[in-house]
Amino acid sequence: STRTPRMRGSSPVGRALPGLLLVTGATAFPLSPTGATVLQTFPQLFGPKAAFASKGSPVSGSSGLSRIITSHTCRAGTHRHQSLPRLLLRGGASGLRMYDRDTQGDTEAGLAREERKMEHSNQVRQKLEAIASGEKGLGKVRQHVNPLKSQFQIPTEAPNWSEVFGDPSLPMHLDIGCGKGRFILELAAINSDTNHFGVEIREPLVVRANKWAQESGLANCHFSFANMNASIRTILKGYAGRISLVTILMPDPWFKARHHKRRVVNPEFIEALAEEVPSGARLIVGSDVKDVYDDIVYVLGNSTAWAEVPGGSDEWPLERQTERQISVQSRGEALYHSVYTR
Repeated sequence: STRTPRMRGSSPVGRALPGLLLVTGATAFPLSPTGATVLQTFPQLFGPKAAFASKGSPVSGSSGLSRIITSHTCRAGTHRHQSLPRLLLRGGASGLRMYDRDTQGDTEAGLAREERKMEHSNQVRQKLEAIASGEKGLGKVRQHVNPLKSQFQIPTEAPNWSEVFGDPSLPMHLDIGCGKGRFILELAAINSDTNHFGVEIREPLVVRANKWAQESGLANCHFSFANMNASIRTILKGYAGRISLVTILMPDPWFKARHHKRRVVNPEFIEALAEEVPSGARLIVGSDVKDVYDDIVYVLGNSTAWAEVPGGSDEWPLERQTERQISVQSRGEALYHSVYTR
């Protein structure tokens, strides 16, 4: 913009020309081409050592400053607009310091926040390595994980099927939300003619379950860490065999109405799942929460890709049950399940 900065109260306000700053002392002010008007109007703000600089150029007279960073749109003379890097310059015993919003964070607090994130990531990695090696137990794991967090929105790629399964041409049983994994570990032990693939959003459980599978010598069982709502179109790519069975059992209920959007079964997911499995594949869904079960049945009932198997809810159709099912039954509480075909 080439317009003259407007005056709002005692602050000069106007659009800055990208790449142009007024640098003085420990403050950087973006200026329009007519920024001299601001200088002339408020000389007490800047002082005699004010200097003009363009993006990337050194600023004479400013010890410790190597370059200037500006935003494309900002309020001249203020640091309130989010597109203006805050505290571009900070004074200290070692002279002026520069903060690049794009690469380092715009304040010392931002830098410290990035360091904490990196430290946390290293701690998580070390914990997972210790679980995999058997040096450490599982420890405390969150019972519910919010699948809508940004960290879970990156699709997980399919594993190398020939590395994780002894025979990747066998039919597959896909268990979505496999938890601790004991359910499909037991099924894999008694069904050697099927590959069992468990997907879970809590990574420590996945690492431990894979350790159990390796210790048991099961070449037909593998677990992957993923958010299936974000990964349904990627995680099954390249599988040579036929996906014959999908189970979604005891999913996180997310009771509060505002949290229902976190539930794994929704119309978009069910349609995406139908595109990834062949015709004739079975889908078994179950829950011990009537509201969750009814919601799943409603979604599937409104899908043209899935048909309910008559009488599928009478008897449990598999040789094993999940730990949650066993626990609920031991307390004499109700369980609900249905069977569908693609």
